[in-house]
Amino acid sequence: MVGGVAGGTVLLVNPRTKANDRVVNGYPNFGLLSLASQVPAAFQTRLMDAQFYTAQHISSAIKESDIVGVTVRMDNCAHAKELVAEANENGKRVVLGGPHATFMSREILVDEKWPVEGIFIGYSDVSFRLWLGGKDIKEIEGSAFLHNGDYRLTAQPILDPNKIAPPRFELLGDELQQFLQISKQQFPQGVEKLDYYTYNFCVYANSQKSRCSFCSVPRGMEIGGKKILTKYKSAESIWSELKAVGERFGVMFFYLLDDSITGNRKWLRDFLEARPKNFAPSFYCYGTGGELSDSKTVAILKELNVNLIQVGNESGDDEILRKYCCGKTSSEKNLEAVANLDRVGIGVFSNFIIGFENETEESIRNTVELAKRTAQFGQTKYVEVGPMIPRSGSRVFYQLINHPKLKAKYAGKVVFDANELLVDWVENFTNVSVGTIQKAIDEISRQFGTAMRRSI
Repeated sequence: MVGGVAGGTVLLVNPRTKANDRVVNGYPNFGLLSLASQVPAAFQTRLMDAQFYTAQHISSAIKESDIVGVTVRMDNCAHAKELVAEANENGKRVVLGGPHATFMSREILVDEKWPVEGIFIGYSDVSFRLWLGGKDIKEIEGSAFLHNGDYRLTAQPILDPNKIAPPRFELLGDELQQFLQISKQQFPQGVEKLDYYTYNFCVYANSQKSRCSFCSVPRGMEIGGKKILTKYKSAESIWSELKAVGERFGVMFFYLLDDSITGNRKWLRDFLEARPKNFAPSFYCYGTGGELSDSKTVAILKELNVNLIQVGNESGDDEILRKYCCGKTSSEKNLEAVANLDRVGIGVFSNFIIGFENETEESIRNTVELAKRTAQFGQTKYVEVGPMIPRSGSRVFYQLINHPKLKAKYAGKVVFDANELLVDWVENFTNVSVGTIQKAIDEISRQFGTAMRRSI
């Protein structure tokens, strides 16, 4: 019961990014799918990834719903704001969630006054379910709202992901096959077992112990002075989900989407040992150079049947790596990581960022040189290289918007233009130009057979 109404239809929408003229994402929004899986049986639930639908289709779905939930990221915030306004005009009850809404909850509610009942902060699966069950949002942990015009943020619950309902992939409906087709088209040619990536799903394991300086990683962070806390998801829980999806949909290749699944060797070992008999899918995951320079970790990954790893090389400059990677890696460790993976036959997807704080032409040359050395290994399949773009929730984002020259410009703002953030970052925090950064991106891209280049 919500507000005296038993049941109803819940619409959960993943808005479009700026590239709304084409389909851009090859895998479902796993957080939204998990949220939908917690909805009480009294409600009908519909998931919509806006990239697959016309504005008319989305409008019809809003009109047919009682409750509209919108997940907000920095890259889809403009469309999210439009959807909220449309749902409000149609008299629907609207709530928000997602990383950008989490980090910008005060600005959304107080400064821009979006017409929503509230925002579920961080990992909100349980909080959202309680609200749908009839509990006042003001009494629910992990929520932000206005009370008599004043901003309020409740304490975060400690979410145990092993005690929530497993994701119901059938809720994806017809979108499932579309995701599979997109992932097949987007996966780089030349990578072994290409067909496996046709069946691409994401599973959050929350194995990361530390947080990145330039990524939006809610784990362990503070929002409004209150910490967002989670527990690790057990190996048994994940295997149960993977096997269920594998048996139902024929999936045998999984993207283990985590901040850095290689950061906890004990969890990896437990995950390997918990693998069910007669079920041995392949995996794609992310790891940092410092972690993958450990040959023991790489050996576990090989035994686990990981056949592709995105390696966060980030930079080839040791001073930058020391500052942004907490002293846990170096250019030589990054190279050693690629060599370790190459030695055991695991494909490498290298990742570089140009435009770190205090970046110079010399530090860029160091990164280009590391990229060239990395490209010489036979298992290095492709590269993703792009500029530093401050993302909401990251340390560099708050550095930027609180800079004395920029504070007034960004005060109270919710919808951000990535290119504007980039230019302001380069001009105020680096010692190079945007043009120099673009030249380095182009040069690194040329070293690899397949490149995902994020141009400026």
